[in-house]
Amino acid sequence: MSNKLSESYFLPVMVLVSLPLNLSMSAIWTLPFSFLESLAFILANSILLALPLADAYRYYQNVDRRFTSLFVSVCLVYAIFLPLGAIPSVGSTDALAQYLPLLALSSMDLWEATMLTEAILLVAWIVMRAGMKVSFSSRNTELRNQDDETVRVRIGKVTIVVGLFALLIGLYSYFALIASPEQYLAQLEIISDRGSSLMPETGSTFIALGQNALIPGVLAIQFGLMEAKLLGRNGLIVSYLMLMGLVMVLGLPYGGRGMMIQPLLLSLIILERRRQRITFKWLLPIAIVITVVLFGVLYMRLNSDQSSSELDPLLARDTATSLLAGDLTRFPGALFLSSEVIRSGPVDGQTLFTGWVNLLPNSWIGGERYWRTEDEVMLRTRGWVNRNNAMMLSIPADLYFNLGWLALIPGMFMMGLVLGFARRWFATFRNLPQAILAAYLTLILSTSLTINLAMWPGVVLVGSIPMVLMYLAIFVVAREKSGTESVHRIAPINPFVSEKNAP
Repeated sequence: MSNKLSESYFLPVMVLVSLPLNLSMSAIWTLPFSFLESLAFILANSILLALPLADAYRYYQNVDRRFTSLFVSVCLVYAIFLPLGAIPSVGSTDALAQYLPLLALSSMDLWEATMLTEAILLVAWIVMRAGMKVSFSSRNTELRNQDDETVRVRIGKVTIVVGLFALLIGLYSYFALIASPEQYLAQLEIISDRGSSLMPETGSTFIALGQNALIPGVLAIQFGLMEAKLLGRNGLIVSYLMLMGLVMVLGLPYGGRGMMIQPLLLSLIILERRRQRITFKWLLPIAIVITVVLFGVLYMRLNSDQSSSELDPLLARDTATSLLAGDLTRFPGALFLSSEVIRSGPVDGQTLFTGWVNLLPNSWIGGERYWRTEDEVMLRTRGWVNRNNAMMLSIPADLYFNLGWLALIPGMFMMGLVLGFARRWFATFRNLPQAILAAYLTLILSTSLTINLAMWPGVVLVGSIPMVLMYLAIFVVAREKSGTESVHRIAPINPFVSEKNAP
C-alpha cells in the first residue's frame, strides 16, 4: 500500500520541485506578461516539465528489468530540451527578436502563443506515452538469459578489437581536419565559427562518416572491457573517463554541443549494462560535468575577447540564455511554428518529408530544395532565407506545423508505438553486439524528439552507417568464433505488463 501511495505523489512532488525552478528562472529573465498570465504560464510549464521527470523517477525507483535507459533517456531529453528553456526564450530580448516579427504577422499575442505551445507539447507527451503503453503490453514478451561467462569474455574481446578499429577511423577523420596541436588551439580561439571552415570541399561525406565512427567505437570498447573483464572497477572508471573525455575534446573545435550531450546518455546505457540498474547518484555528477562543459563551450563562443580570464557576469547571463533558450531546448521553435499555423494554417505536409527528398541528387529533383522547416517559414513570411539563422525545431512542432492537430496526435502516438516496441525488444536480454546496437538506438530514439523532422533522415542515415557496419563486424566475427549459440527462455512477463516490470 505504501508503494502505491508514494507513487501517487510522484507527479505533485515533481510539480512542486519544478515550480521554484521556474520561479527562479522568471526572476532572472523577467516575463513580459501580467501577474496572472505569468502565474498561469509558470504553472503550465511546471506541469509540462514534471510529467516526464515523474515518469523517469518512477522507472528509477521501481523498474527492475534490464535496459530501462531507453525510456529514461526519452523522459530526460523531453524535459530538458522542450520545456526547460520556455521562460528564458520568452523573457529574453535576444530570443524574442528571432520570432517577434513572425508573431506580429499572426493573430495571437505572445502569451497566447506560449500557452498554445505548452498545450501542443503536453498533448504530444500524453499521446506518445499512451502509444508506448499500448505497444509494450504484449503477452508474448519473454526474457533471454545472458551468454555464459566464457562466451561473454570471448565476445567482449572481439568487441574491443572492432571498437578500436572504429575508433582509429574516427581519429583519422578528425586528424585529417585538424593535423596539429597548433591548429587545434587556433581553432579553439575561433570556436564561434563552429568548425565550418574545417570541412574540405571534396571528400566531406567520407570524412563525416569517419567522424561518426567515433561514438560506436567508444561504445564498443567500453562495453567490451566490461564483458571481457580485463580491467577492475577502478580501471573501468578510468577508461570510461578517458573515452568520454576524448569525445568531448575532439568535438570542441567544432562547437559541437550535441557531442557533449551524448556522453550523458551513453553514461546511462553503459552503467546500466554493468549494474542492471542505474541511480541518480551516478547520473547527477555526470550531468553536472556535462553542463559545465556545455557552458564553457558556449561562453568561449560568445566571448569576443577570449584572452581574458575574468568571468563577465553579463556574458555569463547571455551564455545561460543561449544554453537554455537556444541550445538545450526546442521551445522557441515550437512557438515559432505554432504562431505560423495560426497565421496561415498548416502547410499540408509539404515540409514533413523533405529530408528524404533531399537525400536524392539535385539533378533528380530539378535543382536545390529547401530541406529545413524554418527555411520554409522564412521563405513564406519574408520572401528570403537566411541560412545562418536556424530555428531549433522539434518533431511535435513539425507535425503540428505540417498538418495541425490531425498530424500531431496520430504522429506522436505512432512515435510512442515505435518506442514501446523498442522497449519490448530491449526486454529480451541479448548478446553484446545487440546490446551495443540497442544503445545506439536509445540515442537515436531519445534525441529524435528534438531534431528537425525534415533533417532527421539524413542525420540518422549518415550516423547509422558506421554503427551498423561495426555491429555486423562484431556479430559476424563473434558468430564465427562461438558457433551457433542456444537461447534459453525463462517465464514470460506477466500478460498485463505493469510499470513495475517494464524494461
